[in-house]
Amino acid sequence: MNTHPDPASLTRTAHPYPAGEPVPRALDMAKLMADIVARDGHVTVEELRQHGFTSAEITDYLPTAQTILSAGDRLPEIDRAADVLDKAKLAMACRMPVMGGQPRPTGEQRALWSDYCRAVAAYKIDPDPDRIVRTAERLDCFLSTLPLLPSEQFRIRNTAIRAVADAAGRMGGRP
Repeated sequence: MNTHPDPASLTRTAHPYPAGEPVPRALDMAKLMADIVARDGHVTVEELRQHGFTSAEITDYLPTAQTILSAGDRLPEIDRAADVLDKAKLAMACRMPVMGGQPRPTGEQRALWSDYCRAVAAYKIDPDPDRIVRTAERLDCFLSTLPLLPSEQFRIRNTAIRAVADAAGRMGGRP
């Protein structure tokens, strides 16, 4: 006796993305296209492939990405874990990471990010071992306000602090 349901009877009850909102991969493509257009003035399919989009994704999401760009909609400034890491390495107060699930950055988040950026700048001026520990603590405080898994926080913290220490070493300070 077969106890498995008939595959034809299995249907998805809801679409995985909210109605009216583009698929996240289409937003990624639109952001990339906006960057390439700003740089080169045009985008080719080959450039999209070089940036990791498959032929199927280009076929499925290119019209949506073009619609987003042609409508002149402002692309949402939502960072993913990799973007947070890049911004933590740069440590620029004007480029604070903002993640999904947050309506707007709070004053507390802005203050914590600013503290971290000042700590990085101070470490680059005087690369003291105690100062890098304080810099890491400030980054930990900021990352704890973002919707990140503990493992992501740990990876971002260690990679960013290592990059900051390497940059200070290249600037002539003691690593």
